[in-house]
Amino acid sequence: MSRKKDTTMIKHNEILGILKIEKVRLHIVNHPKNYGIKVAARKFETSVKSVRKWVRCYDGIKNSLSNRSRYPRGSPNRLPMEIKNAIVAYRKRFPTFHADP
Repeated sequence: MSRKKDTTMIKHNEILGILKIEKVRLHIVNHPKNYGIKVAARKFETSVKSVRKWVRCYDGIKNSLSNRSRYPRGSPNRLPMEIKNAIVAYRKRFPTFHADP
């Protein structure tokens, strides 16, 4: 793979204000094919690790480059809904029966 010299400098932060994040990441993903990962990281002013991450995440669909939710799927301390509903019903039935703050 030959690397071409890239003379245009587009800053990642400047693009973010203009385009959607998926379009920017699509440019970031396509750039290493011709120029390499380190050159892409320098051009878009981001880390090599970020460029590798988005190249790895990209599966041909632009939607794969959108932000993922960091909300946890499950929690070991979460109460089951049956118990939550029972507590709410009990509190409604006896509104004054609770610990004083």
